[in-house]
Amino acid sequence: MHALRSSLILSGLLLTVPVAAQKPLAVTPVERPASLIEADRFFTDPALAETRGLLVMQGGRTLYERYGPGYGPGNRFVSWSMAKSITSTLVGELVGENRLELDMPAPVPAWRTTPDDPRAAITLRHLLHMSSGLAHIEGGEPEASDTNRALFADRNFAIALAFMV
Repeated sequence: MHALRSSLILSGLLLTVPVAAQKPLAVTPVERPASLIEADRFFTDPALAETRGLLVMQGGRTLYERYGPGYGPGNRFVSWSMAKSITSTLVGELVGENRLELDMPAPVPAWRTTPDDPRAAITLRHLLHMSSGLAHIEGGEPEASDTNRALFADRNFAIALAFMV
């Protein structure tokens, strides 16, 4: 139940960590690889009719971008657990570069405004393992669901989740 809140907090934290300028990987121009031609099947094969968008990048360059009917780059897409995997991967990169530590307190200043705030003890590891203990409303009435509010309704709600108990 704490998955979305942890993912949103980690995503927000990643946005606050300065990113060093990185030189993009060199990509030699070649004809469209067969794997990208095969990617068209996600939009043409009736068995894969639910595909709404696909973006393939390498070395900072877009190799393939396509959207299903009625969708485009301006749409919000529900990624569910994929967001957790991507966020965890990005955190892992920052840990590998010694820019974050898994057992350090999560860098959320609002959790340290009062000395007795229990959220100050929440670490990045807790957030990654979705064991922070933060409350999360997954289901119920659509208006009350943290998931629906964060994804579709309240643009500021995703940021506010990090500061709620």
